Amino acid sequence: KNRIKKYDSVYEILNQFCVVRYKYYRLRKEYQLRQLGIELKMLQNKERFISEVMEETLDIMRKKESVIIQTLKSSNYDEDLKRENGGYEYLLGMQVRSFTEEKVNTLRAEIQSIIDKINNLRNTTAKQLWINDLNEFRVKYDEWLVIMSEVSSKKEKNVVSQAKKRVVSKKK
Repeated sequence: KNRIKKYDSVYEILNQFCVVRYKYYRLRKEYQLRQLGIELKMLQNKERFISEVMEETLDIMRKKESVIIQTLKSSNYDEDLKRENGGYEYLLGMQVRSFTEEKVNTLRAEIQSIIDKINNLRNTTAKQLWINDLNEFRVKYDEWLVIMSEVSSKKEKNVVSQAKKRVVSKKK
């Protein structure tokens, strides 16, 4: 495994590269779907929590934190999926200004955006993700080539200008 491999042709190298690269595009897609799923659950929990507190169907006022946490557990709220030790700090630590209709609407829009991203990613093959990246790379590479051409042209003009100045100063 940890040995240098001699390839007989460029096509062998390219084939090996593509096999490995494609594997990582599949893994990347799976990872992104998991992360988006976590983000979706967290946003849905926040939206539900704010709505229930505002509608007074979830009473958290003047209660011990341990009682509130037990209520959240029994109401099937997810613990923080982004933190190793979980917990409900992402809900209980929200600012009072979060409990507004505008915040609920913002969260609903974010939830819909995440759902759209998940659906889009699910419907895109790993191969298409790779092609999309290659196309984006090509566009950026072409932009870079134009910039480098301009820089090179300016340098050449600068070199010619400097050379002319030297010639003129030597004649004097």
